[in-house]
Amino acid sequence: MLYFPQFLPGAVAQYPLSRQRIFRTVRAVNLSGGIAKRADSEAGRVRWELTYRRLTEEERDTLEQFFEATEGRLKNFTFVDPTANLLAWSERLSEPVWTKDPLLTLTEGQVDPEGGQTATRVTNTGAAPQELSQAIAAPGWYQYCFSAYVRGDGGGVLELVRAAAGGEDRRGFAVTPEWRRVWLTGRTTTTAETVRFAIRLAGGMATDLWGLQVEAQVLPSTYKRSSARGGVFPTARFDSDALAIQADGPGQYSCTVFITAPLSG
Repeated sequence: MLYFPQFLPGAVAQYPLSRQRIFRTVRAVNLSGGIAKRADSEAGRVRWELTYRRLTEEERDTLEQFFEATEGRLKNFTFVDPTANLLAWSERLSEPVWTKDPLLTLTEGQVDPEGGQTATRVTNTGAAPQELSQAIAAPGWYQYCFSAYVRGDGGGVLELVRAAAGGEDRRGFAVTPEWRRVWLTGRTTTTAETVRFAIRLAGGMATDLWGLQVEAQVLPSTYKRSSARGGVFPTARFDSDALAIQADGPGQYSCTVFITAPLSG
């Protein structure tokens, strides 16, 4: 599998960037002149325009080699959307995409930090630690930032966990009665093509969760809700057969790349 490279210091893209969602409507005209229209849900696509500046020689070479490996528009690769939450169903933790340890109970419809009722109370009814987790089909060696909003009246220490290929990185946070955002950031030396993100609760602990988010970057950005699909696109392609890289100065390069992927894939 080919994966779009992540550049130093741990980012897929630079800002500003452009992201478009493209849809198609099928239009049919019958013999009497009547017109029928319907949305072609399978034809929806997303297109990114990514402009890179001040690339190093190493980063330039990495991008060129990756473009050659895909043979331009010919081959698919996995692309993680730099504008999206990589997790699916960020506010519906009862969905099957989330793996829940057996002694955890979920109570949805709790008051969230924005005054709505989309937070979830997670309770560990056992004595041993329990996890709520989601795995994404993305490079285990990327830099990721996993963040969440947490609160709880009973206190305790909650852990954020990032795991790949049997190894894990974790960080504990004291839970307070007021909402606060916590995050775990870092990368792992692994060749795993799946990475798992988990909330780990100590025995007997209860906490409210909201705004779970994973991004392929160093620090968290503004929370982005997600539904049935997260921001991982496994069948992306370059939208051009040419890669024009410009030398701007000694050891500094710039270019613009176009990437497209089906919304349904």
